[in-house]
Amino acid sequence: METLGQLSDYMADKGDQWWRDVPDIGDKKAETVADNMAGFWKAHPEYCGSTEPESAETRVNIKATRDIKNEDGEILLAVGETISALTDVDGVPYLIDPSDNERMYLAESDHEKDGG
Repeated sequence: METLGQLSDYMADKGDQWWRDVPDIGDKKAETVADNMAGFWKAHPEYCGSTEPESAETRVNIKATRDIKNEDGEILLAVGETISALTDVDGVPYLIDPSDNERMYLAESDHEKDGG
């Protein structure tokens, strides 16, 4: 085996006891490998053959009902201003705070949908 994909296919073909045929791997190492594989595939759905990740983000037009400020007090969205915001998989809109590049989720009381 030379690739992660080959290992994944091998594990799928052999089932839970895949590691028994691999030299120098006991149950503890096998558990570590399986946990790391699961973590990798979860973190990289783009390699799972799907053309679009399950958690695809969408956009929604929102209008601020109050000034939306970051932790430093900078106004990111002024009251009455309308923008096209990203939404997470649950449809909750958020802004990206340019000061730290982190998501800043908007409470329902902070905005209203503005068209489509």
